[in-house]
Amino acid sequence: MRTTDEFCGHTNAEPWLSLTFDVKSGKDTAFGDVMWCPDCDCGFVRNMPTPDQIAAHYDLAAYYTQGSETHMPDIPVTLADRILTKLAWMADEEPSHLADAIAAKSVHAGKFIDIGCGNGDLLTAMRQRGFQVVGVDPDAAARDYAGQSGLETYAGTAEDLPRELGNTAFDTIAMTHVLEHCISPTRALENVRHHLTDDGLFYCEVPNCGAIYFQRNAQISEMLDLPRHLHFFTKTSLQKLCKAAGLQIIDWRYHGYTRQFIAAWRGWENSIHDRIVARGETPRNKRRTFANSLRLIMDTAWQTPDQKFDCIGFFATRA
Repeated sequence: MRTTDEFCGHTNAEPWLSLTFDVKSGKDTAFGDVMWCPDCDCGFVRNMPTPDQIAAHYDLAAYYTQGSETHMPDIPVTLADRILTKLAWMADEEPSHLADAIAAKSVHAGKFIDIGCGNGDLLTAMRQRGFQVVGVDPDAAARDYAGQSGLETYAGTAEDLPRELGNTAFDTIAMTHVLEHCISPTRALENVRHHLTDDGLFYCEVPNCGAIYFQRNAQISEMLDLPRHLHFFTKTSLQKLCKAAGLQIIDWRYHGYTRQFIAAWRGWENSIHDRIVARGETPRNKRRTFANSLRLIMDTAWQTPDQKFDCIGFFATRA
């Protein structure tokens, strides 16, 4: 059994939840058992895959980093759906565009690298704001898609950066929805620190597993995404992880609320529930109904950001 090698050791970790199959491909998976560590408030896949095993998890008909169409179902929107979406929208607090937020906090429009750049959307946005951009991604299809926009990208991961980078120091580094895919988040953040200039800025974003939405719908949540997601973070675990890697968090950024209640999102999560039942297993979480979704809005609309939004990001510098 290959387990995580992360910063606190996870000696007190206990079983948290399990999925026996990949909900996006329908294939059985050996990487669906998740442990939760109370010491660092972090979840992780118990039987961690090897780097060679990971690539097969992304061989999908549709995956967002490849510029593909969404896997969310196209279902009719009812009056109840419209009511939920409207109520959620009224309680939402969407931040400014990510590229604007990063640019505003950066010392200057210097060298920018997006580790896990996917289809290159953020690279394009930062290039438009005057940054010298380069991307890294392990997915050839995603790099090809980014290349169509004339973007410079290299094959690599956050834990194993490409040789082409050498010891280049970057003024700004981004890693959006990457850390949860890493076998070793600690190594990934240590690499960031190594390539960050002394006055550089780092932005990282992950699913917010401390959100009430995720806690209530974890097994069927789109944000679980086993076996592609290997670690599951909260605000507390991110703070401890950064400290261990020599990074200092200077600000937080949250988003993702209204989408938790749209018809396609809830419909996809209900299809996950139904697939679990079809396999003769008992789902940990209930289907997303109008009643329990309305209750979720009532319980989250006035909560703190770390309990409300499904994504959490942080800005950090070298400690």
